[in-house]
This record gives sequence, C-alpha cells and structure tokens, in this order.
Amino acid sequence: MTDSFANAADEIEYYKNLARKTEDELHETRSMLEDFQLSSRELEEELEKEIDSTERRYNEIRIRNEAMKQEVEDWKEKYHQAVKESNTNINQLSRQLEVLKQQLADFIKTRRELEQENDQLERTERAATWSMQEITTKYDAAVERMAILENEVSTKASLSEEVQRLKDELRDANVELEIMKANQAGLERSNNSNNSSLYNGSTSSLAEGKTARPSIGSNYEAMPSLRARLANNSTLQRSASRQASSGSSATRAGGVGAGAVPGHNPVQVVQDMVGRVKSLEARLVSCRSLVTPLLQPPPSYSTTPSTGRNSWQGSQLSTSTAGSDNSRHGSPTATSPNALLGGPKVSRRTSLLLQQHLQQHREQREQQKLREQQRIMAMAESAIST
Repeated sequence: MTDSFANAADEIEYYKNLARKTEDELHETRSMLEDFQLSSRELEEELEKEIDSTERRYNEIRIRNEAMKQEVEDWKEKYHQAVKESNTNINQLSRQLEVLKQQLADFIKTRRELEQENDQLERTERAATWSMQEITTKYDAAVERMAILENEVSTKASLSEEVQRLKDELRDANVELEIMKANQAGLERSNNSNNSSLYNGSTSSLAEGKTARPSIGSNYEAMPSLRARLANNSTLQRSASRQASSGSSATRAGGVGAGAVPGHNPVQVVQDMVGRVKSLEARLVSCRSLVTPLLQPPPSYSTTPSTGRNSWQGSQLSTSTAGSDNSRHGSPTATSPNALLGGPKVSRRTSLLLQQHLQQHREQREQQKLREQQRIMAMAESAIST
C-alpha cells in the first residue's frame, strides 16, 4: 500500500480522506441506528399495543366461545325437548285427525240426510205451492163470481124497484085511459043528441070538453118520471128503438099541441106508452132469463159461509121469479129504462170492484208466499241446527 503512494503526504491525505469518509459513514450509520432504534422502539410499542389488543380480543373471543358452547348446550337441550314435544303433539294430532275424519264422515252422512229431507221439503213445498195456486185460482174465480153476483143482486134489486114503480105508473095510466075513454064516450053521446037542442047540447059538450081536457092534461103531466125514463131509453137504444121513440115523441107533442080535438091524440099517446111498456116487459123477461143462471150458486163452492149467501140469493131469485110470474098473470109489467141503460155504468163499477178485489188478493197472496218461505227457511235452519 505504501508502494501505491508516491509520498507520505499523499498517504496522509488519503487516510485523512478515508478517516473523514469513515467518520461520515459512522455518523450516517449512527443516524441510521438512531432512526432504526426509534423505529424499532415505535414498532415495539405498536407490537405491544397490538399484543395487548390481541390478548384482549383473545380473552373476549374465549369468553364468547365459552358462552356459545353453553348456548349450544342449551340449544341442544331445547332441541331434544322440542323433539319430545313435537312427537307428543304429532301423536295427539294424529288422534285428533282420526276423530275429525270420523266427524267428517258423520257430517257427510248428516248432510246427505239433510239433502234428502230438503228434497222432500221442496217437493212438499212445490205440492203446497201448486195446491195454493189452484186454491188461489179458485178463490179468484170465486171472488170475481161473488163480485159479479153482488153486482147482479144490486142490479136485480134496482130492477125490482123500477118494475114495481112502473107497475104503479102503468096502473095509473090504465085508470087515466079508462077516464079518457069515458070522456070520449060522453062526447060521442053528446054529438049524437037531438038536432032541436043542438045549440044547448053543443054548449054543454064544449063545457064538458073544457073540463075533460084539463083533467087529461093534468093526468098526462102527472107522469114526468115515466116520460123522462122513456125518453132516456129511446135516446140510448138501438136505431129502431130510436126511430120508434122519435115517432112517439112527435105523436106526444102533437097530442099536447092539438088539445082542441077531444080524446084522440092523448089516447094514442097512452096506447103508445102501453105498447112500449109491454116491449120493456119482454126485455125484462129476457134479461131475467140471462141473470137467473148467474145468480145460481156454483156446486163446487157449496161451503158453509157461502151457503147462507146462496140461500139468500136463491130466496131473492124465487121472490123475483114469483113476482115476474104474478106480473105476467096479472097486469103487464115493464122494466126501468135507466136500469137497462145502466149497463156501461154497471160494467165499469164491476171492473173497478174486480180490480180492487184482485189487487187485495194479490197482496194477500204475496204476503202468504212470503210467510210460507220464511216458515220453510225456519224449518230448514232448525233441521240443520239439530
């Protein structure tokens, strides 16, 4: 090494540089050592802290592990207990299932029996409904027939009253006719008297004519109701009757206006009235022959309550028949023109009565059906509950 240096100064300089270099390396190494020591110290502190935290975590985990082991043991015990309970419950549920199956079979059998009973009840209901409808139809027919019969009875009563009234008026008209015939005979006898006493006889005849004419006019005017009814009848009958009534009205007017001719026109008017009364009597007989079958009680409805009504109607019918026979054997009878012309009014009133009866009967029938349905539902519910 000494050979490499030229002189000692170079060597010294070299070693000085080496010493400075080594010293620098030393300082650098020391600083690195200090840094290493500082970092190792920090690392040691961190490791100690980490060890402490790890020990704490270990202790916590160990404690948790022991707790979980204890919990596992508890859960095992609970599991075994639950298995035992589930087995017990399964056995109980199996027994209950068998019981429920038996009950279901009983319920199915009971339901079939109830369905059979329900079918029987439905058949009974249909039969009852059919019977009720038949009875309702018969009742409707009976109500209609009773309404018609009541109407006919009232019409018959009014006809009887009018017939009796017309009998009285006809008797009065016959009396007046006899009076007028007697007056006419007296006038004829006075006209056939002696020619020598013509002046005195004619004067007395005129006096008798004057006294007779007021009596005829008063007797003729004493029948306004008969003339009014005949006029109403003539205006509402058929065309032939209207022509006849117009002719009789003209004749009647001529008789009243020509009162100067004694005994001719009033007698014709009364005869015309008698003919019209006879025609009305014939119509009364024909109407009575039509009404008589309607007043007879039907044989299918001969019950106890209707027997009294039918017997009363029969007595009324026999009375009216006897009266008609007596009237045919006696003086001529006539019916009321108002009664004969009251057909439309009677029909309207009858239709109103029938509508009222039918409406009331429909309401009663609906209420009866509702009550029957409620009764059937109650029977079905009671059967199901039992």
